[in-house]
Amino acid sequence: MNLGKILFATVSSGLILINSAMGAAISAVGATASSSYSSGFLPTNAIDSNNGSRWSSIVGPSSDPSWIMIDLGGLYSLETVTIDWERASRDYTLRISSDLSAPSPTTNLAAWTTIATVTGQNEPNQGSGTPDETFNFINGTFTDNSGTGVTSADVTSGAPSARYLLLYGTSRSSIYGHSIYEIKSTGSAVPEPTTTVLVVLATAWATTRRRNRTNDTTSTLC
Repeated sequence: MNLGKILFATVSSGLILINSAMGAAISAVGATASSSYSSGFLPTNAIDSNNGSRWSSIVGPSSDPSWIMIDLGGLYSLETVTIDWERASRDYTLRISSDLSAPSPTTNLAAWTTIATVTGQNEPNQGSGTPDETFNFINGTFTDNSGTGVTSADVTSGAPSARYLLLYGTSRSSIYGHSIYEIKSTGSAVPEPTTTVLVVLATAWATTRRRNRTNDTTSTLC
């Protein structure tokens, strides 16, 4: 066994980057939701880069609250989130979790960290292909492109780390359900923890091995 090669491989491969580009688009790998109106309105439609498809919750009062959870596929420093609505949530929050077990928003909402709160959203432009709302988590700003006038928006700054992104709608802006064409995000991948190897231990191991060999040789000669 060549210890030198093992040490080199461990150190060089200990850092794994999913996407090191600053501000790169994050390719989400999955989405789940509290409900779907039908099989044609699944949560994965909100991450398929197709403005002609959408996720929609069930309709009516029973759809409050509704949520959609996005799996980013890895841990990211979240920089921006954009939403292209079909039917808006009048009041909603964006939340994040870095817990790999993805805590259930229905049974364990407290496990999620709120990074944005929006109130008073009205019916936005539908199917425009242009994001209705943009959240910038680097400087904590919010841009409303829908022209409907959000009452208030409180946005966290500092690019928080997240594996999962949750949109949690508490009330609708229409008689229909919560409905989204696309949710997109950008950010930088957070490196996985590196494996630290103490070279001094390897040196001590090699020295001890040489001494043992010397002693064995001496014993044989005697």
